[in-house]
Amino acid sequence: MIIGVGITRPPSATGLKFPFSISHRLLRPCRCGPGNEDDRFLNSVLLASPDDDNLRRMLRQFVESTSQDYAVGTLFRLTSPATSSSNPRLSSLALPLYQVLTETAWFQWSPRVVTKVIALLHKQEQHCEAEYLTKETISILNVRGKSALTIFYGQLVEELSKHELRREVLHTCEELRRHLLVGNRPAAWALLFGYQSMIKAMHLLGMPYIIEKLMEEMRELGLKVSAFEHTCLVYGYGKLGLFKEMKRALADMRRDGFAVDRLVTTMVLSSFGAHGQLGEMETWLRKMKDANVKPHMRTFNTVLNNCPKLRALLQDAMEKDEDLPLSLKELLDYLGGDERSLVLCLVESSSLIRQTRIWANLDLHGMHLTTAYLFMLLWLCELRWICKRHSYKLPSEVKVVCGKGSHSVVRFKSPLQELVQKMVVQLDLPLRNDSETIGCFVAKGKILKDWMLSHKGERFDDECFLKESVK
Repeated sequence: MIIGVGITRPPSATGLKFPFSISHRLLRPCRCGPGNEDDRFLNSVLLASPDDDNLRRMLRQFVESTSQDYAVGTLFRLTSPATSSSNPRLSSLALPLYQVLTETAWFQWSPRVVTKVIALLHKQEQHCEAEYLTKETISILNVRGKSALTIFYGQLVEELSKHELRREVLHTCEELRRHLLVGNRPAAWALLFGYQSMIKAMHLLGMPYIIEKLMEEMRELGLKVSAFEHTCLVYGYGKLGLFKEMKRALADMRRDGFAVDRLVTTMVLSSFGAHGQLGEMETWLRKMKDANVKPHMRTFNTVLNNCPKLRALLQDAMEKDEDLPLSLKELLDYLGGDERSLVLCLVESSSLIRQTRIWANLDLHGMHLTTAYLFMLLWLCELRWICKRHSYKLPSEVKVVCGKGSHSVVRFKSPLQELVQKMVVQLDLPLRNDSETIGCFVAKGKILKDWMLSHKGERFDDECFLKESVK
């Protein structure tokens, strides 16, 4: 069983028959990056496929020579928004590959698979093919009742919204609403799924007013509006800079008994930051502190990434090799104004530095460059403070973990590692690259403590934010 939402291929469909040929206006060679063996193979398929039969033969050989999961995974990759945007020629193989898959004995047909193909066809402006697949799927699912068809429409709306196909999303939403509201209604769980799919799509397309109308419809139908719908509405207004409506949506969320958790607070902060409202971000951080909502790593990333002066500072340091402020005090003096207040508020309202670090292993995974820079300064400040306490000893080895850059824009080139290396050189820190672990810096505990207690470590006497005792 490969694909599954519990719907198997109907007995009459040993392979869906398509009354159209593959569109050769799309099937032309594509440019593939070096090292991508699968893309090179698929490109060779395009080069060697003058007709439909030859194309299907080569794709059939590909499917037969790979595992079932891998073949279906390839289809998913070809239909993804990322592939269809960056390499539309390659994604044009999705439809013929789907046709080949439906002819195999093991393929388990499901609406989730076909909705991905339909959405891609609409993006490629192959509307006739998309409409045919839609009607074919509806005819298959009609015999299974309204709930099965509701799932199909909901999944199709979601897939279309991922490709930002506004016209097709709105049209399919109207079809789905008509299906839900006319005649007998589907099961409650399917009804809820349909509305949540539409709300998710409207959220992706930035249409919060429609989200609000859909939430009203849900209440009229006796469906309980959950935190998910409220969150989509809050962030939808926030992304558009409609802060009056966003605050009203937050009030409605609290009125319905839902807590404004870390996820929602991060979305609110992101909305303020995207529109340059640093003062509002600081006010919101203080509200979080009063409500005892501890900042999360994402909170740090969101807040600091929206500080333009801080971002520009790090960009110049990394690209132009300019020096960085190397203590918390120097950084705050450099930033000044709203950014200084915002960073200081973020630091004072959080004990995250103690929650995240273990003295033998400061882990910077998950941090954006701005957050990692601030954390390094906080860590060095606290190291200095602790080293001055004679009752505390550093472990024999201290390690800073940056990662090897697996998820970086340039694979295996870690910006975090470059940042830490720059700070090590500027400060003359006794940290060195770990020969055993890629992306790590290590130092002997005694040597690091001696350095911290020397005149070189005096710059880290910034104890204003260290209000708690180390336990």
